[in-house]
Amino acid sequence: MKNRGLDLISNKALLTEISRVHEYRFELVATENEQWDWQLLGSSVYPRHVERFRKYFPDSWTPLEEEYARPVDYHALLDDPSFKNILAQIISLKGFYIATNKATALEIDALLADIDREVSELRGR
Repeated sequence: MKNRGLDLISNKALLTEISRVHEYRFELVATENEQWDWQLLGSSVYPRHVERFRKYFPDSWTPLEEEYARPVDYHALLDDPSFKNILAQIISLKGFYIATNKATALEIDALLADIDREVSELRGR
């Protein structure tokens, strides 16, 4: 299809569904989720992380590993409503991403089944 185009598909309903999944679902997963992530990270998470956590590097750390951090004031962090709100927002967004990805996977599975049926019908002609 990449080489010859969508005009290979004669079933208009199938063509519409392929286009919808590609244009809507893939766009939602790839763009909106990433955009929300970057906006939240840049505007809220990173600035507060820098204020509330101090990086540290154990002796075994190498430059390609994850970074480590410890709370500057652990007890104050436990009572910080702003920090709790950020965590709640992150949890909510991750839940949305999971739900979006699951729904997309289900739509792709259904679309693949439709494509398989269409190919079988065309071979039977």
